[in-house]
Amino acid sequence: MPLVFARSILGFAVVADDGVTWTNPDLADAFYEYVSSSVTTQESIPTGLMFKDDGTKMYVIGANADAVLQYGLSTAWDLSTASYDSASADVSGEDDQPRSVFFKDDGTSFYIVGTANNAVYQYNMTTAWDLSTASYVSKSADVSGQETSPRCVRFKTDGTSFYVAGTANDSISQYDMTTAWDVSTASYASKQLDVSAQEASPFTFDFSPNGDKVWLVGTSDTVREYTLSTAWDISTGSHESSVSFTTSNEDATVISMTFKSDGSKMYLLGAATDTVYQYSTVDLGWTNPDIPNASYDSKSLDTSTEDTVPRGIAFNTDGTKLFMVGPISDSVHEYDLSTAWDVSTGTINQSESLATQDIVPIALFFKPDGTKMYMGGSGSDAIYEYDLSTAFDISTLSFNQSQSISAQQTSISGLFFNSAGTKLIVSGTDGAQLDEYTLSTPWDISTETHNRSATLSEMTYAMSVQLSPKGDKLWVIANIPDEVYEYNLTTPFDLSTIAYSNNKFDIGTQAANGLGLAFKTDGSKMYIANSSTTEIFQYST
Repeated sequence: MPLVFARSILGFAVVADDGVTWTNPDLADAFYEYVSSSVTTQESIPTGLMFKDDGTKMYVIGANADAVLQYGLSTAWDLSTASYDSASADVSGEDDQPRSVFFKDDGTSFYIVGTANNAVYQYNMTTAWDLSTASYVSKSADVSGQETSPRCVRFKTDGTSFYVAGTANDSISQYDMTTAWDVSTASYASKQLDVSAQEASPFTFDFSPNGDKVWLVGTSDTVREYTLSTAWDISTGSHESSVSFTTSNEDATVISMTFKSDGSKMYLLGAATDTVYQYSTVDLGWTNPDIPNASYDSKSLDTSTEDTVPRGIAFNTDGTKLFMVGPISDSVHEYDLSTAWDVSTGTINQSESLATQDIVPIALFFKPDGTKMYMGGSGSDAIYEYDLSTAFDISTLSFNQSQSISAQQTSISGLFFNSAGTKLIVSGTDGAQLDEYTLSTPWDISTETHNRSATLSEMTYAMSVQLSPKGDKLWVIANIPDEVYEYNLTTPFDLSTIAYSNNKFDIGTQAANGLGLAFKTDGSKMYIANSSTTEIFQYST
């Protein structure tokens, strides 16, 4: 597809002709979103993965069915909404050990490479992106002169070159075509990128849209990044040794990879589990708070008019709104902040009663886009889900559903969702217990299942819980003693891997009875709701 360049705050972005802006994936901030899709029912030996450019179709090739399989996504780029379309294209006549598939950007052709014949084969579709209309067009390109075990094929965006990686030569080889997208006109360009120093058996790779970056995965279970000093000239590639991402937490045998069209998500196909996994690859702008060295900003918000026992607190994404729930008013309260993230500038805007659902609202969380609110109520030990027809406007609240967690918690005190809405962590005052849940449908609490519990020995009561966006750090505000405690999670959002970091912050000077905890979206500010003085206090971290 034709490309133009536009400068962004992160460097140079690539803008496609369909208006999608690409920003190179940030592997340092990459994390698993706990969103996946199993393909094992259709293919028990999956080997290759690709998406339609708008994210509404997913394609998997495998060596058991010897076919390309088509899946539809009811929500673009969201694997949790994927389902098999009952459409496929048999490629066994050309290669019965297919390893990779690539689609032309207009969806009228696709290409495979396999290890049975060590060649790239071309297929056309009479209806774009519809595998049921595919047929082999008797065009191929032999790559055995460079690679006798090809595992992945990718094309330049204008169709004038393709690239093959394999486990025999441990290199990516470049082929040029005199007629774009016609593999029968291909010849080896005498250009390679040797990756053996980093990866002994490369399985899969992918390019940035402008051809200046390559990402590669092999048996080391690590995504590695390469920079091409001349775009699309594979021989000019050099390894970025400081950039990598480990894939083994989800699957120890990642066999194929690709990215969302804007670079904000990465998808990895695991051969050990026959599952496609979804990751965020955006720069979150978050720095973990330095809890031991936090300092009071001498700024607070008096909540006594609305509720004398402020509990759960939350902000909208730009810090211009603050929300609080309390068990005295049985309501959620919305404050406007005239200076973003400065609670001393807060004024009450409106309040909405939650008493119909629970007379002891304690915990509060908003979906990042502001279209859902979640309240934890200790009156019935349940989590309540609300819809907002106008984002972050509580006057548009409507109750959706509730989910009891009384089997795990008899005194809920806090809750936190991951950014994809597929993981939920709940804190409770009984035994300072945390509980971990997985939601099979994102943001739908009726689909939650309890995974595990963890008891925090450092405190008597866990009053509120917050996690880092990646889920590798967790903070709890405690009552007895009055501290904010920090914990590490070696596997994000997995409480079985939790360990106290020996970092804590004494809140007794301002908030001797701290009940609610929240952070600014970049981690630079901490907020504590305190019932002793009925205030929300602000700290720099």
